[in-house]
Amino acid sequence: MLIDWFTVTAQIVNFLILVYLLKRFLYQPIVRHMNEREEKIANRLQQASDKRAEAQRQIDEFQHKQEEIEQQSAQKLEKAEEEAQKRLKKRSILDNQGPGSPQNRPIPRSKEVRRCLGSDARFRSKDLGYSIWREDSG
Repeated sequence: MLIDWFTVTAQIVNFLILVYLLKRFLYQPIVRHMNEREEKIANRLQQASDKRAEAQRQIDEFQHKQEEIEQQSAQKLEKAEEEAQKRLKKRSILDNQGPGSPQNRPIPRSKEVRRCLGSDARFRSKDLGYSIWREDSG
């Protein structure tokens, strides 16, 4: 059995040319495309993480503003009640009525009335806080 060295050499050269062409025109574009896709996915994940952090920051800021508004509304409600008591006492003194008269007695604070006033104030503070948040983010 004779080996034709010219044919073996030609086949080795043909195989090396085929490997080079496949690497150049098939393998490198696929690898490049996969790398680009990995970069895009990593960028999207980073953007999503950034947006999630920003949303959480805005939620925290909104809740903080809402708590401040609720505190302010509670203070204003308490101040209004004190002012009403002062005016009632001043009015009874000006009318020269005795301390036992029905008009001089303090206004009874019904739990129901306070609850209604408080829930209305909370609703208004949430609405105001939401509008402030929309103005800041818009």
